Amino acid sequence: MTFQYTEDSGFTVMTITGEVKVTSITELRKELQTLMVETQPLAIDLSNVSYIDSSGVSLLVNMQKKLSTQDRKFCLFGAQTEVAKVLKELNLDRVITIYDNHKSFVENNIVIAVDELYPPSDYDFGGKPYSLKNLVCPLCEHKDIKGFVINRRTQEVKLPTGDLLPVWEGREGFPTIDPHSTQITICPGCFFASRHITYFHEERGEFRSALGEKEIHALVKDDVARTRILKGSGMTTLDKFYPPFMPKEAFWVYSVAEECAHTLYRIENRLSTYDLAYYNLALTLYCGEKQLPEFWRRSFMWYNEIIKRPSEFAPATLIEAYYSLYMLAEKLKRPREGDAIFADLKALNSSAPEYLLYLRAATLFREKP
Repeated sequence: MTFQYTEDSGFTVMTITGEVKVTSITELRKELQTLMVETQPLAIDLSNVSYIDSSGVSLLVNMQKKLSTQDRKFCLFGAQTEVAKVLKELNLDRVITIYDNHKSFVENNIVIAVDELYPPSDYDFGGKPYSLKNLVCPLCEHKDIKGFVINRRTQEVKLPTGDLLPVWEGREGFPTIDPHSTQITICPGCFFASRHITYFHEERGEFRSALGEKEIHALVKDDVARTRILKGSGMTTLDKFYPPFMPKEAFWVYSVAEECAHTLYRIENRLSTYDLAYYNLALTLYCGEKQLPEFWRRSFMWYNEIIKRPSEFAPATLIEAYYSLYMLAEKLKRPREGDAIFADLKALNSSAPEYLLYLRAATLFREKP
């Protein structure tokens, strides 16, 4: 099963190629989970899907429920004869909007939907700016790992001129929750570290690992490398493994998370490319001044890998990649590359709300005296 992304009629369009069945459902679930943090309406092009079973239909229904809590549109189009027959027999059109083909999808979505920059989450935050979850490590089954889930409705994101990473501020009297010190989950048993919203997802009211058997096996095998990174870090007590992390601990936690992403990249986990780009960029917040150029170069390399394969990544990821590459080119004193990347960023002309934020920040930096 493969996935490609485009933008059309204000929607992120994910084209699935292959068979959607129980043996491949984990792969599709992970793809859909990554789209939960975006803002645009989502459409799934089924024209290249040759087969779908009840597990695939159930996953689509679950996605509809989740997106409806965020006030985001969700639809399907282009299902071929056999797949369309299954959808009709299961009365899926009573739950999800289904168009016969691409033409009818476009005709019915001429007006581009405008969503909040950060839509409401489907978590019950009880009016609080975050929720603290107890997670179980998918590698060693260590219990009570602490993971923050930020209520983004209470937070406002900004891009001050010249900053590589977004700055968050509390909205409407709520305190500011720093995502960089809270979003990483780390296991004190085997030192598995990752953005928990990437590898844990809410299903049936609980968090579950979204890692496949192949990925778990590779991460377990590489536990020595993670142990070596943390040796001498001073993280010797259990409380140091719980977010929010102080800058010193955050440096080591992001270093371990980057090592985990390398492990996944070696077994061709596509999403790890973004993790590698983002983790190296986040490390610039916590490293020493002498280390900055190295982390800039690493992040530039990984973001560049993303824009080389634009069809494999969602639009919001591409927007962030172009912005980050432009700012990193400036930091690394590569003006010619920066000019070309800025032109590519402008040429995206995306309808995604994030696009205007990133383009405005890049433009203001470019026009500074």
